[in-house]
Amino acid sequence: MAFALLWMSCERDAEIPLPESDPKMGLACFLSPGQPIQVYLQRVEPLFSKNPSQNALPILDAKMFFSNGFDTIQLTVKSGEQFYIDTSMSMPIKAGKSYYIWAETPLLPSVFASCTVPKNYIDTFLINYGAGSNGADSTYQISLDWMDIPGENNYYRVRAESIDSLKNGGFDGSSFSFTTHYYSDVGRDAQLIQTGIGSYSSVPGQVRSRHITAQLVTCDVNYFRYHLSIEEVVNGNPFVQPSSLFSNVTGGVGCFGAYIQHTYKMKVF
Repeated sequence: MAFALLWMSCERDAEIPLPESDPKMGLACFLSPGQPIQVYLQRVEPLFSKNPSQNALPILDAKMFFSNGFDTIQLTVKSGEQFYIDTSMSMPIKAGKSYYIWAETPLLPSVFASCTVPKNYIDTFLINYGAGSNGADSTYQISLDWMDIPGENNYYRVRAESIDSLKNGGFDGSSFSFTTHYYSDVGRDAQLIQTGIGSYSSVPGQVRSRHITAQLVTCDVNYFRYHLSIEEVVNGNPFVQPSSLFSNVTGGVGCFGAYIQHTYKMKVF
């Protein structure tokens, strides 16, 4: 396939052919101990596709295999869903272990990927919380601090939200917005890591009590680079081609990564 860009000038027209590209499989799977295996497969069309309507269609007829390096199982599509699972629950995910995944379908190139679940993770961190007024609104701020795991490359993701119990019996939730949700220990091994300030604004209401829920994810480099590239490049679109979106899927696009999550809840008042 080719796309010709016509440049109008007084001398001549220029035809600039763009390189051909074939559709691929897009794969997304993120492993965590204690969580079930779920794998999403989608058809990803090239940017200048003749069949744009086929883009992002789920692939439900692939042969999907999963291995821990010793044993191999075949994943199947869960009834009524659009993802592949281990129906036998025969291969629990373990910290520090490596896993491999590959998929085959007749009409698209096969895909393969591997990842290693973090061996260590952060389960203790400090929440710094504050609030101030700005006219009719109130601005609420939060940041997280923790000591990096020494002697290894580490990657992290943070999330935080505020849950208010209202005097009328209802609830109100707001997520803190950070400049970035992703951090690494590059150049600061075994040092204190501090997030930027996450914030949100709202009109003060009749709040009876408030709780903060913060999550610190210790992840592998694949999970980190993939989600960071989504945050920086395409604002949340997990499958795009071509782009600078990170992928560790051979033969296709997407990510096979791993993480361990720790959640801390704090009562403000």
